[in-house]
Amino acid sequence: MFTLTEQETARLAGAFGLTGAQVVRAHEGYRGTRTLRVQAHEGELFLRLYAPYWRSLADQVTFELEWLDLLARQGQPVVRPVRTLQGSWSFLHDGVPVAGFAPLPGEPRFPLTAAEAATLGTLLGRLHLAAAPPVPEGVFRYDARTLLERPLAFGLRHLQGADARDWAHAGQQLRTVLEAIPTDGEAFGPVHADLHQWNVHWSPDGPGVLDFALCGVGYRLFDLAAFLWPLRDATAGQPGVQAMCDAFVTGYQQVRPLLPQEAAALEAFVKLRDLWEMHDFADWEPNFDAVRDVPGYLARFRAHPGGLRWTS
Repeated sequence: MFTLTEQETARLAGAFGLTGAQVVRAHEGYRGTRTLRVQAHEGELFLRLYAPYWRSLADQVTFELEWLDLLARQGQPVVRPVRTLQGSWSFLHDGVPVAGFAPLPGEPRFPLTAAEAATLGTLLGRLHLAAAPPVPEGVFRYDARTLLERPLAFGLRHLQGADARDWAHAGQQLRTVLEAIPTDGEAFGPVHADLHQWNVHWSPDGPGVLDFALCGVGYRLFDLAAFLWPLRDATAGQPGVQAMCDAFVTGYQQVRPLLPQEAAALEAFVKLRDLWEMHDFADWEPNFDAVRDVPGYLARFRAHPGGLRWTS
């Protein structure tokens, strides 16, 4: 686990006007991004130190913070970024972008009731329809290249024979699904990209969303697929899971009705998220073994086809 010296903690917290700061919890997450829960005389703040090799202060981090600020000013229940004393959203510490966030009330809740899932789905729909800042060119895109073409090509390099043919066959089906969804309307735009239940805090006022570190622009169904993750495997058969997922989609559509081609693609997007995860893990997870793990993904796809044909 990473640590900061007292001097480093004081410097980072001091940028936000905090004194007497102490780190009470530290967490190292996705790709080495680090989050510190800091207690100070003035109150509590969460500091995030972004992994320098996958985020850029000029595009990804700035877009995340500006979008969160705009959502909060529109009354959306999201974690709120805090400006530094200099008025900026972030600054560099040893070349690493640092940002501060106010605490978000509540705690994660799992499992959700169908009613709670519907409430969260409605909130996601509101986030998708809310105004967003201009999207810089460098912001991460959850598009056909990222979700399908790159993972598909990666998998094919590690499969042979019938496995490779089946993989390519399913890829063509997914390509047809994506080509049917327009990218110039509400079906494509800013996305949280990691809206699983641990990134939602529940308070007496309802749900609030945090951890936008993976946010970008892409198919809105990718956001739904993060919540519908249990449908990728046998978890879908557990009591209440299917009802929870159905309620989430119903709640979402109360705010933004899905296009017919989107509604038909929900199961396919759960598989696309699985493909994206596989390729993403291969890029940074040291325990990922492509020779072992790619066939493992294919075996799960065949066992839980998600409306696709995994045989050629």
